[in-house]
Amino acid sequence: DKTAKLHTINLCRERLCPNCSTALSRAKFFEVKSAFEGRENVYLITLTVDNVSGTLLRATLTKMQKALKAMLRKLSIRYYYRSFEITKGAKGTYHPHIHLLTEMAEKPSNKTIRKAWADCIHKVGIHTKYAWLEVDISKVDSDKGYMELCKYVTKPTDITKDTVKDLEPAVKGLQLKRGSKEVTD
Repeated sequence: DKTAKLHTINLCRERLCPNCSTALSRAKFFEVKSAFEGRENVYLITLTVDNVSGTLLRATLTKMQKALKAMLRKLSIRYYYRSFEITKGAKGTYHPHIHLLTEMAEKPSNKTIRKAWADCIHKVGIHTKYAWLEVDISKVDSDKGYMELCKYVTKPTDITKDTVKDLEPAVKGLQLKRGSKEVTD
């Protein structure tokens, strides 16, 4: 057997390290997939805000966490797993977004999720034009949905000496991947 076991791999554990990110995302994939296996109506919801500068990234991520918490309460979502992803935008900006995996009785309408997200981000101080607010909802019926949720914090190609100075302080100490008690127990 030539496969490596994750507990025997020496990892530097840096969040922005492409090698560590790949190994840890695979481990998280199996954990999350097993938590949702056998459940009906599992949906992947992507929640976005406008692109922000590197100096505003940390504050935006913190506000997005608060907004998501409020949205989960508002929509009575109790069984979920969420992760942040930050991609590089145009002109030195960053595009933070949240991937949320949840089970719901029926597919939520884009309008309902979009309105709840807009209300919650506005309450925490993220101001965006409603028309630009993107929400994507898709039913998870293959490994692809779980992989989208568990992948890297930022694309390895987005990590350069210029972006590290913005990304590292922005994500330091933040819980970027988290699930409800029932999912992560």
